[in-house]
Amino acid sequence: MENITFWTTNRNKLKEVSWILWKEISWYTESDLQKIKNLPDSDVPEIQSRDIKTIAELKAKAVHSLLWRLVIVEDTWFFINAYNGFPWAFIKYTITDIGNKWILKLMEWVSNRTAKAITAVSLYNWNDYITGYWEVEWIITNTERKWQWKVFWYDSIFQPNCSNKTYAEMSDEEKNSISMRKIALENFLKKYNDYYESFKWN
Repeated sequence: MENITFWTTNRNKLKEVSWILWKEISWYTESDLQKIKNLPDSDVPEIQSRDIKTIAELKAKAVHSLLWRLVIVEDTWFFINAYNGFPWAFIKYTITDIGNKWILKLMEWVSNRTAKAITAVSLYNWNDYITGYWEVEWIITNTERKWQWKVFWYDSIFQPNCSNKTYAEMSDEEKNSISMRKIALENFLKKYNDYYESFKWN
């Protein structure tokens, strides 16, 4: 696993993933950074689909083709139940365009404040896909609630059903023990280990 690169431009996410897996996941080389810089929006294109697993796997294959080695991709999608699942897989563009305050604005006159998040983690290894994913049910808060200044954009407005805190009000240890990223990564790691273990007996 230490020889696998994690696809992200966010060092906080890289740190969080390494903490969850208890493994030091690789960062990019200078050559990688130049290739990424030349991409539109510094990211590989994603297909437009509501099929989470397919989006993650095809992105993993595209990243593999770019860097030509084992790379983990990870993405999270959000579904607001009152709006028939909006914004689905298009959360990155939604939050860039309208931000947290406008998501809260959308919810002002809505009684159903439930939502869910799905994280998918995928790797393409020249022949097969290894993919893990997990779903967490959330409540959208009435206002932003946070005590940490360094948080992912959604951390301050979503409260998981299993807690009375938003992710932004939790310590790193609290968040990483229940987050969809943690369980998706653990699900991925089990499939990864099972996949390569099977070759020892063939």
